[in-house]
Parts: sequence; structure tokens; C-alpha cells
Amino acid sequence: MSGQQARILVPNSGEQVVVGQIQRTVINRPGQEALLALLEPFLRRVEWELIASYSNRSSSYQKVELQTRTRLTVTNGIEASTNLNIPGSFAGLTFTFGGTTKTFTPAETTEAGVQATKTYSLEPMKTLYIYQRRYTFRERVWWIMDAWGKYWTAGNDGNNETIQASILLHIYADEFLTSEVELTDQQAVYVQPASRPRTEDQWQVLQYASLSANAKNSITGTLNSAARTVN
Repeated sequence: MSGQQARILVPNSGEQVVVGQIQRTVINRPGQEALLALLEPFLRRVEWELIASYSNRSSSYQKVELQTRTRLTVTNGIEASTNLNIPGSFAGLTFTFGGTTKTFTPAETTEAGVQATKTYSLEPMKTLYIYQRRYTFRERVWWIMDAWGKYWTAGNDGNNETIQASILLHIYADEFLTSEVELTDQQAVYVQPASRPRTEDQWQVLQYASLSANAKNSITGTLNSAARTVN
């Protein structure tokens, strides 16, 4: 892929846009209780990240090899990400931004990463800039409690606001671009919002104090994990 493009794309709504929703069963005690975690990825930005540049000052073509890696990295909440399998929720995620539809592959969403070797040809007396596309998401997590024969939205004590955790992550995609000039521009584009089959206002709020001990422990563990930044 070649040619000059905007280096950074951001939602033209001026805010993050939800592009999916997936449900995880955290606790399942038939006839007693269940706790469901709702994972919602909000797209913050898409950017071409410079990963290498090469200058050919000779009068002949040159070839260079570059080691690349696709992967998902978590900025905070690594324990919560593992427990809820947040990376797995991105495999197969499809969304549209700026008229482009993207579907993440398993190779792009594994934390271990997948390495590859790419070969590039350098023209005489030219500089080549090589970019990899990076997607930045805020993963929002909130909870539904199934108890006493009905669903409840897990809420904070006192104000009834939905309990939620936020985890910042990046996906380094299997998308590469070459350019003879450095990319600098930022562009605002339309991001297609995803439908949300489940929303917080579908059920009454069950305050934290009224949650079961198991639910409290699970939710508190996620909140505490999300508060820790990965070194």
C-alpha cells in the first residue's frame, strides 16, 4: 500500500464511538445468581505509526528487510483483560470508519503477537517511510446481575450510576503503508456506531451494597485491575 494519507483519523463526532458489544458470563450458579460482564469497545483513533525509515543515497535500487509484528497491547487492567478475555472479543470484530470496513483477525488480536519479515525496495536517492496501522480503543466494562428472578444493572451506592471499568488498548494491525514523505495530517471521519442489544437502562439498578459477595469480589477485582497501569 503506498501514497500519502492522513496520519491520524479521529471520529468526527468529537468523541469516542462504540463499535461493538459482547457479553461474558462471569458467575453462573443456576437457580441462585449469575453475573454478566458487557464489553464495549469505543474507537478513539486510528493512526499510521512510523515503524522504520530508510534512505538510499546510491544510484541503484536497494532492498531492505524489516521484522514486523501484529499484536494487541493493554495499557491498564492486564489482569481484568485476561480474566474477561478482552483480546478474544476483538477477533472478528467488524466496524466501519471513514468509508473503510475493518475486521480484526486472530493474528492481530493476540497479545503474544505474530511476527513476519517484509522486504522493501528502495529507489535511488530516495527515502522510504514505513508505517503500521494502530487502532486505539477504550474498552468499557459494565455488569448485569441475574438474581431474584430478574436482571439488574450493577450500580454505585448512593447515586445509582452504572458501575463501569475502562481499559485502554492498542491493536497493531496487519496493515502497512509506504510513503516517500512523512505523514503529518489529522482527519476527522465518520465512524459507524454499533447497535447495543443490551443497555444499562433496560433494568433497575441494584446498588453495590446489595450485590452478592461473589459479584462484589469479581467487580472489585476488575475495577482494581483497571486502575493499575501496565509498566
